[in-house]
Amino acid sequence: MAPQQTALYAPKAQIEEWFARAKAGDQMIYARGPMLDPRHEVPRLVRDWIATGEVNPKQRRDDGGAGSIYWVERCRPDVRSDGVKRIAVDDDYRETADGKIFLTLVRAANLGMPCPSNAALAEIAGLRDADAARYRLRLLAEQGRIEIKLSGPGRSFRRVRIVETGRWTADEGVGA
Repeated sequence: MAPQQTALYAPKAQIEEWFARAKAGDQMIYARGPMLDPRHEVPRLVRDWIATGEVNPKQRRDDGGAGSIYWVERCRPDVRSDGVKRIAVDDDYRETADGKIFLTLVRAANLGMPCPSNAALAEIAGLRDADAARYRLRLLAEQGRIEIKLSGPGRSFRRVRIVETGRWTADEGVGA
């Protein structure tokens, strides 16, 4: 029996950099080959983007080789591939610390993941520390973009609801 072949993948860092800069309609090939390995980090990353409606998946037969070419196309910020309305934020807001934190929370809620810690949010947004991220979360709540629910002993666990979609981050929250 011949060994099962999988695709060749673009480097994950390269794909993430493309995603951060891509505008609606931009495309990127992320794999080429006979089949995708669902456990590989690149297809897992792409599946997350597809699940949150941030990209549309594309595939075509590779005439120059055995298998297919797999690529993604960046979606308009306000419409998912299935037609469901998405969170509408402009490109300038996406690049701010508040925007990075907000979109991270939107992704966590859409994927049913726990709310990231303040330290993780600070790192994502390029802030100096967890206290700066905590402050930004309060601002997002005051602006009416999110609702924060604290629970557990000493109110040590946090869930966040995205007001526009009504979706919550997962129950098994991380420390607030």
